[in-house]
Amino acid sequence: MKTMKDWEKSEAMYFEDFCCPGDIVGEDVIEYFRNTITPITDNACMFQEGEPFGTTTEGKNTYITFVKESEGWVFKGTCCKNEKISEFDKWVDRFIDEKGIDLSEEFKSTNNGISMIFTYNDVIINIKRTSEKEQDEIKKNIIALDFYNSDVKDYLKHLSKALIPETEEVQKYEDIYGKSIGIEKEEEEEI
Repeated sequence: MKTMKDWEKSEAMYFEDFCCPGDIVGEDVIEYFRNTITPITDNACMFQEGEPFGTTTEGKNTYITFVKESEGWVFKGTCCKNEKISEFDKWVDRFIDEKGIDLSEEFKSTNNGISMIFTYNDVIINIKRTSEKEQDEIKKNIIALDFYNSDVKDYLKHLSKALIPETEEVQKYEDIYGKSIGIEKEEEEEI
């Protein structure tokens, strides 16, 4: 859970640089925004800051949005009034649907000698939780790849490499849980 104290300790000047969509925040974060600017939406299950953050391609204002879920207040990014799905989430869902990508399809990804099995859904969930700056870059890359009729699934496989833990993390997990965590180490070829 991210709190106001965490934000103050971080070097992030802006909230959207400190918190990514999907992060759980403390009540103190909601109170900070509630007391800064009169909210546009403020009820038991949704809070939206009152000042527009940006606009959609259709010219609708977007607002910093939090939704109350079972685990607490969840930052949803910037969404239109009374909506809890960001423009990026809508765009990526529409793109995946239009391209007919099977989100349950599995593939193996390897990085630094460590392999894991992912689905395309695993990658999509994680890009929806990354910062808006990274989402903008990912969207730009996907549009460019699609323009040149490249296989976007290859790009999603490339992005999955960032989800593979570092060797030290794998060793720590193996020490704690044994080898049942679904991570394989690739054997180094001797030269």
